[in-house]
Amino acid sequence: MTTGKTKVALSVLVIVVGTALIQGCSSDRANRLAYEMMQSRQQLECQRIPGQECPERQSYNSYQQQKGE
Repeated sequence: MTTGKTKVALSVLVIVVGTALIQGCSSDRANRLAYEMMQSRQQLECQRIPGQECPERQSYNSYQQQKGE
């Protein structure tokens, strides 16, 4: 089931990525924006659970380096 906050986060993600693409941003910039939005959403979801230990946010550059290995 999708919560109201999740719907809002997904809507914001679509708007941000769509705006970036319309403005002619590079695909790297759009990917970076999408990655940051997903990281933020995951952090918020984790923080909602009392006592949950949330992992540190990984930067987009670190993610790309790890993905390339």
